[in-house]
This record gives sequence, C-alpha cells and structure tokens, in this order.
Amino acid sequence: MIKSVILERIGEISYREIQPSDVYKPTLEEEIAHGTKVVTRQIGDPGEGEIETEAVLGAVCTHEVSLYLGDLTHPRYPMVPGHEAVHRVTRVGKGVTHLKEGDYASCCWYMGQWSRKVIGPANVAWKLPDDLGDPANWVVEPPASIVNAVSYMVIKPGAKVLVIGAGFMGLLMIQLIAGYPMADFVVADLKPSNLDLAKRAGAYHTVLSGSGEGEEYFKSLPTGYFDVVIECSGSQAGLDLAIEHSGMAGFIYLFGWHRKTRTVDFKLGHLRG
Repeated sequence: MIKSVILERIGEISYREIQPSDVYKPTLEEEIAHGTKVVTRQIGDPGEGEIETEAVLGAVCTHEVSLYLGDLTHPRYPMVPGHEAVHRVTRVGKGVTHLKEGDYASCCWYMGQWSRKVIGPANVAWKLPDDLGDPANWVVEPPASIVNAVSYMVIKPGAKVLVIGAGFMGLLMIQLIAGYPMADFVVADLKPSNLDLAKRAGAYHTVLSGSGEGEEYFKSLPTGYFDVVIECSGSQAGLDLAIEHSGMAGFIYLFGWHRKTRTVDFKLGHLRG
C-alpha cells in the first residue's frame, strides 16, 4: 500500500498507509463553501491526460498549518494535505507528451501532494531540469505566487512603496519589487531579524512596527506618503497600517492571507480616494 501524510482531523496528523476511504473528490458545493479544489488522488492508474508521481519533497505552507489548527476547514477528514512539492514522474497517461517517466516536475495541484504516490492532471505539471540538484530549491509555488501577484500591480517609476510584513513570502515580494525604479522603498515588520533580511533583499529603509522608533518614523511622514502599499502580514494591524499610510488615489494590494474576519476603515479609504 501507498503511505501518505494524513490529516486525520483538526489537530491530529499521521503518516500511514492510505485507504480508499481517504481518497475522495469534494462536491462543487463543498469546494465553494471551503475554498478548496482537490484535483489529485493517490489510488488507481493515471488516466488520459494524467500523470502518476512520487513526491520527492514537500514544503509546509501556512495553509497546511491553518488546516491543522482549524483556522481553515476541509470538506471531510481524513485528508491528504500538501500543495507545494517537487515530484518525480513514475507513469504517464495517454496523450501526455511533455513529461515522461523519471522526469522531475512541479505540479500545480491543490492538496494531496504529501504522498508517496500522487495522480493528477498533466496540463498543470511542468518539467524541471534533469540535474536540478537540491530539490528544495525547486519548490516553485511560493515565488510563482509572487510573480503572479506583482504582474497585476501598478508600480510606476518614482513611486514610494511600503511593504508590510517581511516573513517568508514578504521577503520574496521584496526581492522582486526591489528591481523597480522607486523613489522610496520601505519595509515594516515586528521582528528585527526579518528587517535585517529585508535590507539584504533590497529594501531602502526598514521600520520596526510597534516600537517607539517605528511610531516616530511614521509620524514624521507627510499624510498619505506612499503611492503603493503591499500588505504581506495577513494581520489586522497590517491592514490598518496599509490604509493609514496609503496616499491619495494610491494602491493597496492585499497579498497577505487574512484567514480571519477583518474590519476596514472605509471612512479613511473614501477620503483618500
């Protein structure tokens, strides 16, 4: 039998042989209600347009942590988590021409990837180099999310930009944004260690949020100083800070994943245009 990491229920995870009852496809109503879409399975043979893979490694995202803690829910438990992984192709189904047995692949499959065997659609699986070296360097989903998000942003030459939150995803955001010709590029975070990394990633200035020095810095700025604010913290405090310091007709991009209900000061947002 195939072994998988199994989230048995909220707060309980195991590594065991997967059973047919563990593999299921949520209904459309369940997918909409839970914001989830399962496209993988771990039992059976690859059908037309599908590939079978073995997971070489899997990364732990906040999404999996939130499922474990119960901040997010899944239509049914047990379930196989995992959506950031590097795979090796073990079999290909009919009609698949861009991948073959033995290829390394990055697969855009939501959930189900923490398994010794995974079957999913080949049209969202991309071949990785044969000599990829350390597979940990080829977990594509996080930087792909950054590139996708930034492609929708309007950051004009000479813009003043604030990034709130310099965690893992925030640092990737900073690295990409640093290539833009900006007049100012400020990063705010609660942790001095994160701000050290933010400077190395390309921030012009860093601000320790919640500190006296940080408060004085923001008070010293003209009202609505930033043309672009990118919220990467996923917190209420980060959201408040984004609205407070966004400029007139400025842009606020909510990249951070807010997994709980938030409040928004629409009064200030309206006045800023």
